Amino acid sequence: MIDRDDAEALDTADPLGRWRKEFVIPDSELIYLDGNSLGRTPKRTVAALHRVVEQQWAGDLIDSWWEHDWLNLTLNVGDELAPLLGASAGEVAVHESTTVSIFQQVNVALDLEPGRRVIAIDSADFPTDRYVAEGVARLRGGEVRHGLDDLRGVDVVLRSLVDYRTAEIADMEGETRRAATAGATTIWDLSHAAGVLDLDLHAAGAELAVGCTYKFLNGGPGSPAFVYVSEKIQESVTQPIWGWFAQSDQFAMERSFDPRQGVGRMLNGTPPVLGLTAAREGIALTAAAGIKQIAEKAVRLTGFGIELADQFGLEMITPRDPELRGGHVAIRHPDVVALHQALGARKIVVDRRDPDVLRFGLSPLTTRYVDVYDAFLALADLVKSRRSRHAERMSVVKINAIEVPDGMGPQLEERFAGRAKMVEQFDGFEDFQLLRPVEGETRYFVYTRWASEESFQAWKDSQDFAKGHAASSGDAPKPVSKGADLLAFEVVEHVVKGS
Repeated sequence: MIDRDDAEALDTADPLGRWRKEFVIPDSELIYLDGNSLGRTPKRTVAALHRVVEQQWAGDLIDSWWEHDWLNLTLNVGDELAPLLGASAGEVAVHESTTVSIFQQVNVALDLEPGRRVIAIDSADFPTDRYVAEGVARLRGGEVRHGLDDLRGVDVVLRSLVDYRTAEIADMEGETRRAATAGATTIWDLSHAAGVLDLDLHAAGAELAVGCTYKFLNGGPGSPAFVYVSEKIQESVTQPIWGWFAQSDQFAMERSFDPRQGVGRMLNGTPPVLGLTAAREGIALTAAAGIKQIAEKAVRLTGFGIELADQFGLEMITPRDPELRGGHVAIRHPDVVALHQALGARKIVVDRRDPDVLRFGLSPLTTRYVDVYDAFLALADLVKSRRSRHAERMSVVKINAIEVPDGMGPQLEERFAGRAKMVEQFDGFEDFQLLRPVEGETRYFVYTRWASEESFQAWKDSQDFAKGHAASSGDAPKPVSKGADLLAFEVVEHVVKGS
């Protein structure tokens, strides 16, 4: 049985524990487990932004493009990121949003060979990836195939390395090779992998990849994404968004477009200097802590979370094999909306993916074992509390079958509509429906649900339904059960626990 003392002991022995002090944490009581969506703020980022804004921008103004090498910032930051991806200098550029970067790479992959038009993507992949694939296909008259099992006839495969819901890791090397055997080029989305997995793009044989910098790399909201283009194919690359930062001689403005050599040809317009400054600091912090050590702690943290999920009886959908899981633990529960809100009220921030998944993002540089313990304990407590309330609150369902003479259905429906408005005023009322006959049937069913047997009886006892209703009308619909009125619900009765 794991207790909080165990979590504290793990924190004491954590070799990466000291890096938490490198981040701005204004509320020490807040448990933040959403670094897989937006990483925390490094203190060095705040200082760097002050420096760039107050000294470079305000002081040196336009000369900063040369004095502080803003002109080459996209490629310099890319070179600093490359070792964290298992790439080389000159293969990575950091410059655009993830969506634009994916758009570029899909077009690049299609244009590597003439006649390419078929893009394959998993129908459950991240929405942006799917939307871009569909948008490119529309623009180019191409085709999108949903599903990756059969790659025959596929030209380009777009896929995430880490499943954004379950954290399952795909086999990059094996899947890249399988696609290549089928004649397809694979584009890897590393958004949930960069900064938390020890990647090796070269060893995997990857040619094209993209990813964001605002999750585990702690680059800040909207910080620019990166593109990776293997040196082996760079001179064959034609990307679709031409801009002056991709021009071989940027300030020879009368010349036609002539793309730069190397990954620089992936650039387009003027880069976001402030966003790149923030991304650069997050990347530098990750590199200083060590990506191997970060990946190892991610395995330990997620393993600890999985043990707690088992201990507390929570349904966990993240792979148990440490080789197959990324940096978050996913819990499935039908009441995720209410649980997500309740956790937030307890100052525990996690991520929700409808319809039924809570994601606990365990960013290794900022997450403590006690954070994981406290969050899972709180979730278990909330789940238990909801179960108790449901057990105390039985929903009682009453159903009456009514045989309706030919032509009397509309009259019954009109009468029911008036009666339903009255029933809704009673305490304990939950639902009231008239179910029309299915084909071949003549019976209607009146369905009502109450918070308890007592609430139903109180409603029933307060009304004399027979008077002025079914029993007083010779041509009114007659209940199946003799002596029962239209709305007394005596024919069929059963109790459903929970609501």
